[in-house]
Amino acid sequence: LDVGETYTVSVEGDTKGPFDNDIVAFIDWNQNGVLDDAGEVYEIGTLFDSVGDDGVSVTMDITVPMDAIEGETRIRLTKTYQDPDSPAGIDPCAIEFYPFGYGPYAGYGQALDFTLNIGSLSVDSFEANAFSVYPNPIKDVLNIKYKSALESVKVYNLLGQEVYSQNVSSSHLKLDLSSLHTGAYIVKVFANEAIHSFRVLKQ
Repeated sequence: LDVGETYTVSVEGDTKGPFDNDIVAFIDWNQNGVLDDAGEVYEIGTLFDSVGDDGVSVTMDITVPMDAIEGETRIRLTKTYQDPDSPAGIDPCAIEFYPFGYGPYAGYGQALDFTLNIGSLSVDSFEANAFSVYPNPIKDVLNIKYKSALESVKVYNLLGQEVYSQNVSSSHLKLDLSSLHTGAYIVKVFANEAIHSFRVLKQ
């Protein structure tokens, strides 16, 4: 998947009869191992009375955030029974529901994990083993080295807003990030139509 692009998620499933099953996707865009951070939970829809291979499905268009970390990313899909008196819980670590306003209690359903590969759609690849960045966390200056000349660098906050951009032509960069506020940022470097992203902490 490419950062900033929109993709359609389509899910089918066996509801074990004329029952509602809520489908939720949890995508660990920031790769921190927590699947329900802000912007990582997608309530795709409700399947009803399906055997799983009858063409019944729920779909949602999902855009890969600008601050998504490049590389292998976990997506977890949950399918949880619910009815008007017993709504399904939304929890990446539990299949549960709230019968008649009580709970949560263990519910009926399943969870499946898949791997998304986040990165550039370019045929060129970025050689991460020829890349280094230091220090991290940073105070003022971030040093970046690569085996060949980098073309540009962009920095985004965790809302996906661009807070720094510079066109370059060097394999060794010294970025003055002293103006940034304390917090976490996503840095993207561009070289030969390939993109590499990583997270830094600003002290």
